[in-house]
Amino acid sequence: MLLHFVTVYLLCRKIISLAYMSINMYNILIFRIYILAKEVIDMSSLRFEASRLSVRELTLAAAMTAVVFLLTFVPKIPIPLGYAHLGDAGIFLIICLVGKREGILAGCLGSMLADFLGGFALWMGPTLLIKWAMAMTFVNLSREGELGSLRSLRTYAALIAACLVMAVAYALFGALLYDSLAAGLASLPGLLLEGAVNILAFCAAAAPLSRHMGHSRQ
Repeated sequence: MLLHFVTVYLLCRKIISLAYMSINMYNILIFRIYILAKEVIDMSSLRFEASRLSVRELTLAAAMTAVVFLLTFVPKIPIPLGYAHLGDAGIFLIICLVGKREGILAGCLGSMLADFLGGFALWMGPTLLIKWAMAMTFVNLSREGELGSLRSLRTYAALIAACLVMAVAYALFGALLYDSLAAGLASLPGLLLEGAVNILAFCAAAAPLSRHMGHSRQ
């Protein structure tokens, strides 16, 4: 009887010790993600114009945040390895049609909100970094705002590069958060398919939007 009691006591101590270590590791990870996110945001602010966001830009960013959230949270498009959303296509279109600052803010905030309400709060920090990197890749490689740029080869190349950044970054963060490189790599094909779906969605929307932009500017 005493032996059983000692065994159970030692087992409980081991479980509590492991739980405590896991909590500490999780807190350290979240803190590091927060620090990295803060540094990225500070660096990105240097890329923007020195002026502050105007009331119009803030209003547009808030409205576009809701658009990105809905396109990320609502659509569930079946793909071979799960489901895809259309949030990234929305981010790219907003950057092209509304503005890069509004698009980047809406992409980061709308995607984070979708993670939070979808039960993936752990991914909010990584999503902030990944969507910022994805949007900045697209902004730097494309010519947003130019007539016809929605259907240019440069824009298509920017789409592919941005979606590759998104897929690889999510796979790497998955390996980090779940402490398994295999788990991160296993998610990569699905992420690449999701990127392809968003590229196709962008292209499908770009054709009528380009025609409308052409008529409106004539």
